[in-house]
Amino acid sequence: DGTLSGHYNMHEPTDRRNWNGHLVTRADIDEMARYSKEIWPDLPTIIRGWPWYLKGYSYQYLDAAWAGYHERFGSMDAFIASNVRDAKASGLALVVGLNVLAGGGEGGLPGYHHDKFAMTASQVRSWGGALLDQPYLCAFFMFRYNPDYFKRADIQEAVAELSQKAQRLENRSCRRP
Repeated sequence: DGTLSGHYNMHEPTDRRNWNGHLVTRADIDEMARYSKEIWPDLPTIIRGWPWYLKGYSYQYLDAAWAGYHERFGSMDAFIASNVRDAKASGLALVVGLNVLAGGGEGGLPGYHHDKFAMTASQVRSWGGALLDQPYLCAFFMFRYNPDYFKRADIQEAVAELSQKAQRLENRSCRRP
């Protein structure tokens, strides 16, 4: 009934700091997804992992990769194009999102992390809108909730605009295409 959109299996398999100094293998990622399917056979399995890293493996159980945008990644058009290309190459659906509390770069809103900036309302509106324009995406997230950030009137307006845009989109499954 839409209560659950997917099972988020793991976070950043390429970040050795998260995994005791190791990369998580693609086979292990698919095995985690297999186990998830034993419990929830119809629930899409999603990994917060870069589509470029997931390429080169024939997934049987993993349904979707998740690519979150941060200002340091540069051109939004290039970000979208490369992540869509790489997800398609792996036969995976694509979840996208914004790292709103730490992805704003210089000129963002200060104070959410000591060395990073939150996105401005303009950045949320522009970058989120560009991601929502991508027909291949199956889901959109804003990474991390902070009540002080989301109670700002300018952020609420930007999020409301993205919500209206998202409501006009065709529902797409996050199961493998």
